[in-house]
Amino acid sequence: MTYVLVGCQLILALVLLMAALGKVLYPEQFMNALRRSTVPKVLTYPVALLTVMLEGVLAISLTFSTSWSLPFALIGTLVLLGAFTGWLTLVYYRKLPIQCGCFGTSTSDVSAGNIVRNLILMGVSALGFFLALHTNSIFPSPSMWVLVAGFVLVGSAVLLMIRRLQEAQRASRSVPTSSVA
Repeated sequence: MTYVLVGCQLILALVLLMAALGKVLYPEQFMNALRRSTVPKVLTYPVALLTVMLEGVLAISLTFSTSWSLPFALIGTLVLLGAFTGWLTLVYYRKLPIQCGCFGTSTSDVSAGNIVRNLILMGVSALGFFLALHTNSIFPSPSMWVLVAGFVLVGSAVLLMIRRLQEAQRASRSVPTSSVA
């Protein structure tokens, strides 16, 4: 059962890390998806930043948690995936033409496949949680420096995302001028 727990940890950590990095590198699609859905305009920026922070912190926590903190990381992942799944379901049933931006870029609209994928990941989180209550992970306990470095990386990624969003906002506000000869 220990190896199943490690599998759950690695799968979830990789998915969350890919999602966070995708949103940091290509934040526009995720921001547009939030704006076009049910998220109030004033909350899109904070929701996007909070999402990336949570994904990054949970990815690190899933990989470097101690035996007593791993169940909390898995429950946090389950809750986050539940929130995403709820949002995806709302978008899907309202038939909103939105590309979710879950992993940065997407060329297709939110579909039942996105919802099923998240439900499977929620199942992996739940399985990992119950295994973590009765089994120790084979990952060694991290040093404080590994955790500090991980959280600094997440903070840096969020700052990068803020900068990219500010640049995108400036670019959309500037109107190109045409020269008349």
